[in-house]
Amino acid sequence: MEISVDGELVRLRGDLDVCSARMVDRHAPSTIDVSGVTFIDCAGVAALVRARERALARGRRFRLRGVRGPVAYVLRATRHDGILGA
Repeated sequence: MEISVDGELVRLRGDLDVCSARMVDRHAPSTIDVSGVTFIDCAGVAALVRARERALARGRRFRLRGVRGPVAYVLRATRHDGILGA
């Protein structure tokens, strides 16, 4: 997993899974770009939910950007697409 940060925007590239999900927890973005995510599992979904909770706790709106491919499929299958605004 590669993570790049630009202010309130965090860009993810690679696998968002049980091995890399905690890396996302180190950041408090209001927007996460997942267009570079090639694989996501339940730990990755949980990391995105935690990021949303951190943003809302700071009074920020949370947004996912670039939702497509495996991320879109998994968020729809787990019914997190509505929660995460995907």
